[in-house]
Amino acid sequence: RHVVFWNDPEKEFMDTINELTLDGVTIVQLTDKNFFRTKQLINDDSTGNLLIYDTTNTDLHNDWLADARLYADEILHFDFYSIIMSKLGIIESRSMRETIKGYEKFWKNEKRIDELHKIAPNIQSTTELHIAILAVLCGAKKPEIPEILFNIFTNNLNKDENKYIKNVETFGSLEILWKVINKYVGDCHQN
Repeated sequence: RHVVFWNDPEKEFMDTINELTLDGVTIVQLTDKNFFRTKQLINDDSTGNLLIYDTTNTDLHNDWLADARLYADEILHFDFYSIIMSKLGIIESRSMRETIKGYEKFWKNEKRIDELHKIAPNIQSTTELHIAILAVLCGAKKPEIPEILFNIFTNNLNKDENKYIKNVETFGSLEILWKVINKYVGDCHQN
């Protein structure tokens, strides 16, 4: 018997979960109203395999299923951002997830994702992720700040005509770019 929790806090697969069928597996869509029924199913059916699709974001202290989660065979985080982290080989953490969520437009292009993985195959911190994203958006071949800044400063000093600054503004974070510039070049003011 296997019990697997599939956490999807963003509810990205909610429309397709009802279409999913797995031989020998009972799929339960957990809601705020069926915790007790799900708990009964886990306790009473000791032979059947269960996939519990959870979008509830329940606080662990109020979770009727906390003990079941502790002894579950697997807890899957299968949402858009988890898929991105898995593809990039990034270990999931709250800070990394929040950083990745901040670049929502960046992830909507497979070419940018592939380029990021190519130039930074082993991202281990949010700082490394920020710099790698800047590198992709600025056409750098490596996630190195001198190359990123060189590309920006040699493209066009007018920020309205600089394609790299426009890329960062559209798909990245100008705030992060200015922090990097201020740290490595000195205090610069945006005009």
